[in-house]
Amino acid sequence: MAVLAAAGASSCDTAPSRPPVAVPPAPLISTEEAPTAADSVPPTAAQRGCHRYRGTLDGCPVQLELTVTPTSGGYTRHSADVKGFFRYLDTGKLLDVCRQCGFRPQEPLAIEAWFDRQANAWQAGLCSDQPVGPVLTGTYVLGRRMLPFRVQEDYSDCLRYELLEEETVGPPENHHGDTLYAAVERTYLHLLGPDTLRPAWARLQCHTPARRERARAALVRSTSAGTYFRHFVWVYLNEASLLACQLEDREEWSGSRNYEARIRQVLYDLRTGRELNILGQLQPGGRQRLHQLLSRQALADTTNARNRDHWRPDGGPLPLPARGFAVTPKGLTASYAEHESELDMYEYDRTISWADLRPLLRPDSPLRRLLKKQ
Repeated sequence: MAVLAAAGASSCDTAPSRPPVAVPPAPLISTEEAPTAADSVPPTAAQRGCHRYRGTLDGCPVQLELTVTPTSGGYTRHSADVKGFFRYLDTGKLLDVCRQCGFRPQEPLAIEAWFDRQANAWQAGLCSDQPVGPVLTGTYVLGRRMLPFRVQEDYSDCLRYELLEEETVGPPENHHGDTLYAAVERTYLHLLGPDTLRPAWARLQCHTPARRERARAALVRSTSAGTYFRHFVWVYLNEASLLACQLEDREEWSGSRNYEARIRQVLYDLRTGRELNILGQLQPGGRQRLHQLLSRQALADTTNARNRDHWRPDGGPLPLPARGFAVTPKGLTASYAEHESELDMYEYDRTISWADLRPLLRPDSPLRRLLKKQ
């Protein structure tokens, strides 16, 4: 799971390198269109998974992350989807790239821009001169601007991976005239290429397909019909030899709008493969100072005051998040949500920047590698 954001302007936009360029209307993309023969060709092994590129966009240093995900059919009826985003390396701002169904492995990557008439705005797209591979050059469409880019794959301080989604469903059972099933759905972190051979990363690699299937089947057999177990993985950061993920275990019940969720933030040092204690990276007294920074920032928030105040006991300081802090390229993010209901009415997020965290980190903390990128 990498984190996407709405398209925004880069720091280079303060001095535009060219006037806006009119973009001819692109055809609207409909998921109802029947896939062509090219759409049914699966991506190659080298194209699957999450790709990281570094280079320039309109002369600014950027990182492009593309994810090519094979699909199993369903409503998309395509062999794979592709989505991604640019991130400016100087500011951390993100530029979204529209999700595209019907990935065509042998053709130049084309994620078409389209005009959202309801929003009266162009949705960002990307048109490259090559298929997904080691080097990509082309044009990124942002609003009514066309920005040239040139990037090449770079995994020098991160790992190659894909997220596998697999499910096991138990036999049907009749309950008062209703047919119910027990089901287990899991997301697995699957390392790719040479990264599978590194001994330090063996603990990060998922088990073999047969072992994964046996584990899901055993859980299904011990689960009552109408119960659904889901395990999700979101990757928030994969750079500076650090890997940060959010793990969520969710239990749902047929016919109920409520669920139970257990969320944990994990951080791995890719140089050793070991898990790090996130708050343990702070100096003595750093936890208290982090809490003060979080509360001060939240109190200054006038945009989401209603959601913020839901999480402040008796109007006091904002508590530390029960789900822990997520490590992201922008800093440590505290997230608050009602885990027991699908209606997260009071979701609230605050991010403490790396600039503010710098004096709180231990001198020997691996997180200091991220400060060199700021």
